[in-house]
Amino acid sequence: MKHQVRLVVAVDRCTGKSSLLAAASSGRFPESVSPVLPPTRLPADYYPDAVPVMITDTASSLEGKAKLEEELKQADAVVLTYACYKPETLSRLQTFWISKFVKAPVIVVGCKLDLRDEHYPVSLEQVMAPIMQ
Repeated sequence: MKHQVRLVVAVDRCTGKSSLLAAASSGRFPESVSPVLPPTRLPADYYPDAVPVMITDTASSLEGKAKLEEELKQADAVVLTYACYKPETLSRLQTFWISKFVKAPVIVVGCKLDLRDEHYPVSLEQVMAPIMQ
């Protein structure tokens, strides 16, 4: 039985990763958020198995690369976010980020859905099919 689950959030800037973490830890969507949040421990009573979750946000800068790689080695799972209104962020997930995470399961999260163009609806299946391949 695990004593803690380590999630690492890693991806390019401006995809909503830090806002997602802030909302998950506080239960509300923040007005503003720092580009990288400190490690956050979600209480064990959030989940039926009573295992606490430690979420580590990472910097996407070159300066943070060594720290990112170290965190990824210790991760039980990796969360990758993309901005729903910016298709290039999803493409970069496929071509760059997913190839870095061979050992840990990857959770892909679409953020900033409210900024998406409503005139061009895209189904979840269309978006995820290439990634799942």
